[in-house]
Amino acid sequence: MDTATPSPQVDDLAEYWHVWRSRGPGAAWYASKKAGAPAEWAPTLAADTLPALERLMADPPRRVRTAVSDLQAPR
Repeated sequence: MDTATPSPQVDDLAEYWHVWRSRGPGAAWYASKKAGAPAEWAPTLAADTLPALERLMADPPRRVRTAVSDLQAPR
């Protein structure tokens, strides 16, 4: 598969993800979660290739939850 052409599976996942590609050094494929996607999914996914991103989108990792109090604690 051409890594610049999304597979039909991406169309099935488009309800939950917005897919885009960065350019330049360190370019990668990204998927940002849309409103309405399950809250426990990570908000953004990144991969070096489109097939790798598609695998992440099909089975997204859980998001990392940090309590606001942890962010405000003195260091």
